[in-house]
Amino acid sequence: MHLIIKGGDLSVTIEERQRLNKPIPRDRLLDIFFQITNGLKYLHEKDIIHRDLKPKYIKMNIIKS
Repeated sequence: MHLIIKGGDLSVTIEERQRLNKPIPRDRLLDIFFQITNGLKYLHEKDIIHRDLKPKYIKMNIIKS
């Protein structure tokens, strides 16, 4: 069973980590980057181009097993 927790957007995650003075762990950053690039690849394959990509447009969910 998986539990999905709505996590806001990437800008919220970044701001929270900065406020706590705790960087996002490298493995988590790589996972986020991988998911963003896979999403963009999919969109580009469908001839869709996102012209205003920024952290507040990246929605985050936390999935716990």
